[in-house]
Amino acid sequence: MPEVHDSFCRFCHASCPIKVTVEDGRPVSVMGAKDNPVYHGYTCAKGRALPEQHLNPSRLLRTVKRDEEGDHHEIPVEQAMDEIAAQLQQIVAEHGPRSVALYTGTYSFPYPAGTPMAAAWLQSLGSPMHFTSATIDQPGKMIAPALHGTWGGGPYHFDASDVWMLVGANPTISKSIGIPCMNPAKRLHDAVKRGIDLIVIDPRRSEAAKVAKVFLQPKAGEDPTLLAGMIRVILAEGLGDLDFVAKHTRGLDDLRAAVEPFTLDYVERRAGVPAEDVSRAARVFAAHRNGGANVGTGPNMAPRGNLSEYLTLALNTLAGHWRREGEALPNPGVLMAPSPSKAQAFDPYPAWGFGEQVRVRNLTNTVAGMPTAALEPVDRDTYYAFRLVSRRLPDVHNSAGRDIPKLVRKWSYNPAFMNPEDLAEHGLSTGDVIEITSSHSSILGVVEPEQAIRRGVISMPHAFGDAPGSRNDKNVREFGSNTGRLSSVDRNYDPYTGIPMMSAIPVNVARAEESVAS
Repeated sequence: MPEVHDSFCRFCHASCPIKVTVEDGRPVSVMGAKDNPVYHGYTCAKGRALPEQHLNPSRLLRTVKRDEEGDHHEIPVEQAMDEIAAQLQQIVAEHGPRSVALYTGTYSFPYPAGTPMAAAWLQSLGSPMHFTSATIDQPGKMIAPALHGTWGGGPYHFDASDVWMLVGANPTISKSIGIPCMNPAKRLHDAVKRGIDLIVIDPRRSEAAKVAKVFLQPKAGEDPTLLAGMIRVILAEGLGDLDFVAKHTRGLDDLRAAVEPFTLDYVERRAGVPAEDVSRAARVFAAHRNGGANVGTGPNMAPRGNLSEYLTLALNTLAGHWRREGEALPNPGVLMAPSPSKAQAFDPYPAWGFGEQVRVRNLTNTVAGMPTAALEPVDRDTYYAFRLVSRRLPDVHNSAGRDIPKLVRKWSYNPAFMNPEDLAEHGLSTGDVIEITSSHSSILGVVEPEQAIRRGVISMPHAFGDAPGSRNDKNVREFGSNTGRLSSVDRNYDPYTGIPMMSAIPVNVARAEESVAS
């Protein structure tokens, strides 16, 4: 007899509430919880494929050990823990506690006890070497507030705002950044219906951009240029919340001097966006006090990601987009003790240069954590006609979901999306294999036309492909390619967090010999 159980999805960070139908102890279907007043029954294709993920024949259910021939054999978990502990003790005895490092990544977060237990174990060992995905994903989200200072009342909430700007963010697909992850498509639809002024900056006309009041489509990697230009317009025209700025900020003249070179003509030439569109975006953003802006993962992975985040905070401050005394908090805390929220400014604080220092490129600890790029062991000048930017596909989350057939019915690989005019200029057609070359390395890609992409841009999802030199390394039509191989960790990296340039990567393309791809 089938039974329906309440649970929540762990496929990504959205934690959508779900109804799981179980037969004979096996999950057979997943549906959204329609009785949930926050998510309104929402699930995505990934969540509905949880039974296939749970019952995947490749799922590891037992502890295994690799032998000298490379085969794996099942062993008791107690034996595995004893052997690992003995090897770690030997490493610590020979090299000290600092020789043991811990990395907690994306899929450690859906399990609340996992990261605290791991961190406590590392601390008991006496090692400070705890690395996370923060410094190779969106370090600017922690670096920029340290440089800018913070507002104790917090930002406004999207659901009640009159204006919002998304910089390289597409929440309906990523389920993060800007629009709350609880059913973001419905929230965006409701916001547009009630008349929100949505501004989107993206080299691709994304799902969010299609419903924006103002859409700016810059050259890849030029987000800071646009943001600086918007700040200059606001300052020059006396827009925004002048009273808030006068009472709660310092350094306005320094900011004014820093953005002075970013005239509308200069911004148009450098970023490729018409001057009147930049000016309109600035005026729309500054016209409302109740609003906000967010920067996506892609701009953080691109050059000057910290700057993109900082300039966005500066725009929010100039417009007065911070919650004031007496205004309601959207989430004062329910299961945890409420944190004090005071409507006042707090000074900047150190963003880097403290704590542990690693031997790799003299990087130090940061407010975003230890520089994860330093774990990678440590190129020529040329002209590059394209910029490769990161993106997401709707039915997979990073590498998760690629082994579930129903989620990869359209593409089991990561297409190299390009503007049709670029394809025509290079004599390429849908499904052709191209070689994409940066100053560091080359990968293969299967081209797919997309009119929404700006010319000169290749939009390609990350977390695909196989290991270099592996059996499926060149099997691009089935496994795709790893865009991370185009990035170098010892050049073109952020000097503070160590994050390599993983978006807006300068590249060239050429038709690949079909025999090269498996």
